[in-house]
Amino acid sequence: MRARSLISAAFFLFPMVAYSQAVITSASISDNVLTIEGNGFGSDSPMVFWDDTKNSFTFTSANSGDLVGTGADEKWNIADSPWGNPMEYAHNNLTKVGKTDAYYRGVGKKAILGSPNIDGSLDQKMYVSWWYRPSMSPSAEGGSNKFIRIWDKPDGTGTRISWTQMHLTCGDGSVVSWKDWSGAPGEWNRHEFYVDTTNNTVQVWVNGKSLHNLSNCPKIASGIGHPVFVQLIGFDHGSSSYGSMETHLDDIYIGNTKKRIELSNEATWSSTTVSEPVPITSWSDTVITAAPYMTSKVRFSKDLYIYIFDDNGNVNENGHKINCLYCPNYES
Repeated sequence: MRARSLISAAFFLFPMVAYSQAVITSASISDNVLTIEGNGFGSDSPMVFWDDTKNSFTFTSANSGDLVGTGADEKWNIADSPWGNPMEYAHNNLTKVGKTDAYYRGVGKKAILGSPNIDGSLDQKMYVSWWYRPSMSPSAEGGSNKFIRIWDKPDGTGTRISWTQMHLTCGDGSVVSWKDWSGAPGEWNRHEFYVDTTNNTVQVWVNGKSLHNLSNCPKIASGIGHPVFVQLIGFDHGSSSYGSMETHLDDIYIGNTKKRIELSNEATWSSTTVSEPVPITSWSDTVITAAPYMTSKVRFSKDLYIYIFDDNGNVNENGHKINCLYCPNYES
């Protein structure tokens, strides 16, 4: 499996990268808690949702093949479709690093997770990162096939933004950006999606490379005052094809800004080809704690470095090395 499609490549936002003003003075991992100290981090945690599949799988004592639970007390409010097959848990070695663990699996033309039950609040900005593995090309049997749909009114009468394998549509549907999906079938691909309706902005990256970058996606009048949210994520085909296609999803992160933490094994961001966002447990201007989930989900073969993105997506060029005497080596 190629490293560039296995793990996100460098996250270049513009031809010339601007760098975060955050200053990291120390970073260490102890008892699976990452503690970062410094200043200029900002006062509020940006993360409103995290789902690594594994926690739900373990907490519910699920087995491979069990359907994903839905409801107010679950991670997902709606995880299936009346026109397709519900998502289920899979537990095998088809993970990002080839070691046995849990991920989501769906079969057929509509393999989707619906609206997540977020912990926090969203307004007009939202950043989403997730991993997607299709068993075949999402264009192989035609159609317009959604990876993610963003709404701002639950009944769908407001703003509607959709990213498919061949284009991105927004506004009232008249704004269209035509770009084919650039991922690799049969491999794990990192998807990133950012929307800012206050600035008419929608951006998409696949495996760290910019795919869509729009600044003409206005909010529909009826949606003004309503926060954006994920209406579905996965693979959504509207016709009768893709009956045997498998869709795998994992490690879904949602934030109310581009601000986040990523881990890399490279000392500079410009040389980074391996990075992962980490779930945040607390955030202040001087101290951040996170759970780096040092399990079979993430492969890092060398020293670990911290990168902090600010609200605008700027990131520190020089990574801060983590003090982690007992961090495992997942190459072995």
